[in-house]
Amino acid sequence: MGRITINSITFSQAPSSPKVVTIKHKLASDPDVDGSYTTDTPPLANPVQAAPSTAATGGTLAAATYFYVVTATVADGQTLKSNEQSIVTTGATSSNTVNWGAVTGATGYRVYRGNSTGGQSVYYSVGAVTSYVDTGAIATGGTPPAANTTTTVVAPADGNINPDFVISGLLDETSYTVKIFTLCGGGSVVQNFTTGVVCPNVTSITAVGSAG
Repeated sequence: MGRITINSITFSQAPSSPKVVTIKHKLASDPDVDGSYTTDTPPLANPVQAAPSTAATGGTLAAATYFYVVTATVADGQTLKSNEQSIVTTGATSSNTVNWGAVTGATGYRVYRGNSTGGQSVYYSVGAVTSYVDTGAIATGGTPPAANTTTTVVAPADGNINPDFVISGLLDETSYTVKIFTLCGGGSVVQNFTTGVVCPNVTSITAVGSAG
């Protein structure tokens, strides 16, 4: 099996902030230009959340109804949110245990909490676990993502990819075409590595093909 290692992407105009890009590839001889691209690995599945539980002690959560969703994370990406679950607390010292099934390939999870359905506005980042006890500790502000980014890399303004992005498991001695998908103006735009036409244009890549 062979691989393509992408070291950098050169833009004709420097992004004002890091741009999220999805790198895909296909056999160069494949006539189905738009339908046959695949990523190195498929996106992670969204977590499936089980019913939470509550305790009247162990935390600082006030009496209320709390709504939770969970996402799976990797180093540079995050899935869409899980199904939503809610739990009612009583008293002023409650804690809630949020539970979900493991997602293959995930290196961590984010547990989002809100005070209304669909109103999650804070989250906790946790490791490769399948439950989290919410005690009401200080959380990070943020909402669940609108897109699954678990097959993307972030290209900084200088274009260097660190760590290198590796497309592996390729058939040896076969030509491949690689394309880049960037997020511009709220939508996904397909760009060829040499003929980009929208912000920011992609003019070249630095890549190495090898066996192994």
